[in-house]
Amino acid sequence: MPVRGKWTSWLGLGVPALVGALWLAGCAGAASSEDRPAQGAEEVARQAARKRKQAWRERIDQEHADPEQAKRQLVAAEKALAAKRFGEARKELEEADRFANERIREEMRKVGERIDEAEAAVLAPPVVTLAEHGECREALRRVAELVEQRGGLLPLFIQERTAAVNLRCLADLAKADLPRARRIADLPLTRRALGKERYEKMRGELADAVVATLVQRLQGPFRARRWADVVKGLDDAVEQGEAGDEERRRVMGLVRDRVRQEIQAIAAQSMSAAFASGALGRVDQLIAAARWAEGSAEAAPDDIAKIRSELALWAACGAVRCRVSAPKKLWTLGNAQVLPTANPRGEPVKVIPSGKQVWELARGATWSLVAESDPGKLEDGISPRAEVAAGWVRSAGLKDVDTSRMVPPGEAIAGTRVWGPLRPPSTLLELGTAIAAQGGDVRVKRLADLEEVTVPRAELRFGAVDVGMKVEAYCQDPVHPIASLVEAIVPTDAEPLIKVVCLDEQGARTDLLRGIQLGALRTRPEWLPPEKTP
Repeated sequence: MPVRGKWTSWLGLGVPALVGALWLAGCAGAASSEDRPAQGAEEVARQAARKRKQAWRERIDQEHADPEQAKRQLVAAEKALAAKRFGEARKELEEADRFANERIREEMRKVGERIDEAEAAVLAPPVVTLAEHGECREALRRVAELVEQRGGLLPLFIQERTAAVNLRCLADLAKADLPRARRIADLPLTRRALGKERYEKMRGELADAVVATLVQRLQGPFRARRWADVVKGLDDAVEQGEAGDEERRRVMGLVRDRVRQEIQAIAAQSMSAAFASGALGRVDQLIAAARWAEGSAEAAPDDIAKIRSELALWAACGAVRCRVSAPKKLWTLGNAQVLPTANPRGEPVKVIPSGKQVWELARGATWSLVAESDPGKLEDGISPRAEVAAGWVRSAGLKDVDTSRMVPPGEAIAGTRVWGPLRPPSTLLELGTAIAAQGGDVRVKRLADLEEVTVPRAELRFGAVDVGMKVEAYCQDPVHPIASLVEAIVPTDAEPLIKVVCLDEQGARTDLLRGIQLGALRTRPEWLPPEKTP
């Protein structure tokens, strides 16, 4: 095994060797700064560097080696080692290195290893005594200090001679004073004193002991399924330093497994609205005890969230006295306030605009459960509907005819494009956007010039423009519009461009085609299709 003690800084390298090593390092650094395209090329470069270094070392040995002098100082190092004068032994090795060749250096490495091992044998007993008397922290501190300050194999040897007794000390302390044992285990010096592998094994065993202690202590509420009491006991243990994040996570994992089984057992029972109302409260208690929080990193598992959603929907259905039906396509008339699936008396979660398709899944006296997309064929019962439902809306706002081209009632008209007599006393209709309802009147912003006017609601029609529709357009001059037919609607980045074919006085089509801005169109009430009513 190669030895790297304090004396090994120059092991195999005299002053000329050190200069050469720096030269080689500079070469290696220059090579590594370049982008080399292939791993094979890098390996070739490394092999060449090794060969250059070996050849250089052999030349230095031939020029500067004095094997006899090196042997004399190696003997002196052996004598100092036998007398346990470890510093002197290392100094003799450093001096010998100036005259050594490769064969002698191998002997020097072995002597260096024996020096480290012998010194560790001297330094370890005081540490062992401390650990055997329960002074765990001081014992670990001394080892960590040696590991940090000394080089070579000494840190490894001292760890090997003290690790077992230090681990026993921590294990005994954990039985008597678990919080103190955990605090010592958390110290950086403990990791240095034990080494990475032993430290990680110790932490795992300590965590096992903590979890076992907590489960034993909390076995009463565990057996009684009083999960809130179990979690409170766990919180107290963490607060008192008896457990940390890892132990909390593991004990909470046990709690959540049992909670999950209990919720699944509830869901396996025959479902009904009456049963769901009581079961939902118990499930919510269990979810709270397990510290599952919706929208957080520790949300309930998907299967538990699904069970809770289905129970909540069953309970809500019972509250509104709903009946499940096959999905039925309907349309909204007016803006439909959507209330939560689990609570038809809650605050709205969204709005479905007027004229939109919905599918009714269940209906009560006042409220309907709806989906916003076609759910297809659903099996009987509430559970299949829980996955597709958007929420509850007022049944009175749903119609079985297409309302997409009806003027919405009430304040829902805001934002709707309408035809209306927007330039009184002219009775011609032009396009505008409803801004707000004011009793029986509606404030409308004209599309042509963005001016706002107030118009009786009864005089407004839905603002659709369709191919084949009869309108008045400025075909021949910008002053006198004449009857025309919409020939095409051309989309643009802003409002669409309307292409019209002009009609003659007898109403026949002419060869005149014009592109008209949407705001410049006019029409008459009698030219519009009959207004749909629900």
